[in-house]
Amino acid sequence: TAMAANLAAAGRRMIAYVRRPDQFGRLEALGLYPSTDIGDLIDCEVVITMLPDDDAVRQIVFGRSDDDLDGLAAGLMPGAIHLSMSTISTEAASLLASEHARHGQGYVAAPVFGNPDAAKARQLYIVAAGVPADIERCQPILDTLGQRTFVVGANPGEANLFKLLGNMMSATALEMLGE
Repeated sequence: TAMAANLAAAGRRMIAYVRRPDQFGRLEALGLYPSTDIGDLIDCEVVITMLPDDDAVRQIVFGRSDDDLDGLAAGLMPGAIHLSMSTISTEAASLLASEHARHGQGYVAAPVFGNPDAAKARQLYIVAAGVPADIERCQPILDTLGQRTFVVGANPGEANLFKLLGNMMSATALEMLGE
């Protein structure tokens, strides 16, 4: 929410796809346009996701058969970019990149390092990977969200690997300090 609010404050029109309509008032107060219809995202040039895990991102990209939800890959226009800022597996990132490429869309993995306070203060560190032209198109967004972006390659899975390794190093350091 803090990241979306920062983008809205920077003058970007932000449509927030949410699953719970009870969030509408809070999101509207932040300058966002909330919607429970994923179809409202179809004409966007860039769709940003920040979701909790592989399954959640796959549902948004591939859709869900249990409620006839079409996913982003089937609906986004060719040339649109899915900017995935979620911490997901390298396998999921590669699968999503392939699916978007099959539909003529871009996919940039850009997970973040930082807590909610850092997100609010625009002090995130972002690790990005994807087709260089797609990263370049996303760079103004990334610059609004974080203090620095590290581009680590053309394969989106590399950004997620970097993030997962960073999380492992942090957890190991905390465990060592605890001992």
